[in-house]
Amino acid sequence: RLIGAIRDLFFRFGQTDGAVLTKQLLERCPARDRYRAEAQIAAGQLENMLGNSDAARSVLTEACDLCKELEEPLLEAWARFFQGLAETFCGAIEAGRTHFQASRALHHELGVATGEARAIMGLGIGYAVSDEPDRAKDLFETALSLLVAADDRWGQGTCHMWLGTLNDLGAPDAAGATTHFRTAVEMLRPSRDATVLPMALLGQ
Repeated sequence: RLIGAIRDLFFRFGQTDGAVLTKQLLERCPARDRYRAEAQIAAGQLENMLGNSDAARSVLTEACDLCKELEEPLLEAWARFFQGLAETFCGAIEAGRTHFQASRALHHELGVATGEARAIMGLGIGYAVSDEPDRAKDLFETALSLLVAADDRWGQGTCHMWLGTLNDLGAPDAAGATTHFRTAVEMLRPSRDATVLPMALLGQ
């Protein structure tokens, strides 16, 4: 329970330590319950951020299977989201889109606006890195409107960071890019985020 609950702390401040501890926990604890699924999702997120794509794919596949076995659709939706990130970040864009679309549909069905918005944001990332800026921009703006309504400041900051990046690489629209980057910093600074905040600062 603890690993799942403090996943975001490891994500922001100690990804390597979190990945090691979570792996040890999963190896030593055989229980197959929702808390294992949460720990597997945490492990997948952390391995992905460390660039260990094979490890991330493996543990997230296990998490998704366990969620289906336990009939935990919300956890399955988040597992599919992180599967989407793992595939997208290693260049498997189409596979990533399949996972993001599944995550979006599950979150929408469950009425979880933040999850749906982050899945849409994930789709936007895929189009951004595959050099389709117009489609990416539309998706980021759609996600941003949902995230504003849900008061998800980290999600809003991440969208603004990507919108700034698109502005910077596109026109380039220096003023528009700077506005997005400054907004991203404002949104992300309170959490002391160590992953997206540096990207926003670098962009600015």
